[in-house]
Amino acid sequence: PNDHRLFCNRALCHLKLGEPRNALEDCQKCLHLKPDYSKALQRKAWALRELVEGGNGELEGQKRAAVAVALHFDPSLRQEKTFSQMFPEVPVLSIKEIHNERQLAVALTMTQRNEIWLLHEREYHLSAFGTVTDLQVVGLGPRTYLNCAKICQINNAKCYFENIVFPRGNVALVCHGNNGALHLNQCGISGGETSCEDFPECNGGPGCVAPSLGKQIGRAHV
Repeated sequence: PNDHRLFCNRALCHLKLGEPRNALEDCQKCLHLKPDYSKALQRKAWALRELVEGGNGELEGQKRAAVAVALHFDPSLRQEKTFSQMFPEVPVLSIKEIHNERQLAVALTMTQRNEIWLLHEREYHLSAFGTVTDLQVVGLGPRTYLNCAKICQINNAKCYFENIVFPRGNVALVCHGNNGALHLNQCGISGGETSCEDFPECNGGPGCVAPSLGKQIGRAHV
């Protein structure tokens, strides 16, 4: 079906039946067809809230990001009673819209815990991207590229990335520390480190780790 409203309406049915994961899947299908559809953005946040409250605490960052995106495309939700009751944290959410590399570089030097960054669709070239505080980063379009030349790392923080492309030539995205966690949703990763000089063909050249991992040489591996 190509009617985005069908998926959004079915998501509402799933929510009323206590099936938030199915609702989330339908919201994603709806938003694939119409990315700025306010009802689907609200119901996506609702589904994630139900999942978090049901014991899926690892989705907290995704829920916060979903609320921020819903508010971005429909600012009137801040005054909407039902939405405000469902998400009482709305008045204190720290949301930053990023339009260019300079704003992103400044935000990295002033990061506060659990900020939500909404990156407008474009390419961002940075020497380094790093954080020691929990953070949610969302691209507002499918061509939101984050290019890091030297460092791209998370240190003892929980970070959520959505709709961000880490293109070829990027340094590896690394998460350090026992308290660190990295959640990527609808992201593209073409950069990072390769395991051997033949990558992506991986035909067993110098540095190939496939045999030691029990993998068959001749297949691509990461």
